[in-house]
Amino acid sequence: MATRSLGKGFVAMSTTKSDRRKIGRIGALKGWANTVDRTERTHTARAASPSCVEWHIARLDQDKFADATPKQLRQAGEAAKAAYFADLAYKSAKVRRQAREDRRTVEAFLDVAAATK
Repeated sequence: MATRSLGKGFVAMSTTKSDRRKIGRIGALKGWANTVDRTERTHTARAASPSCVEWHIARLDQDKFADATPKQLRQAGEAAKAAYFADLAYKSAKVRRQAREDRRTVEAFLDVAAATK
């Protein structure tokens, strides 16, 4: 088994998927153990997320909102966020409904196949 350095004096004896997962978990736990301000550490990721109103504001039509006040931008961003999540809910329900119909079709087919034996 070959060894390789993972930085900061950590050496891995194996590179199996299970070992990489464990090494990654150890690194993550050490990172959080050395983090004083968790909110600050995750700020960049949260700001780049559709759950953040600012994410939606940044995607508004710049020409259309060129003269908008901060309050108007915020309202438009909140409406865009609500529309985004409503669309996700609609798509999710549609997929669940289709999956349910597909299961019923397969069950009906299997029932017919079993009855004809």
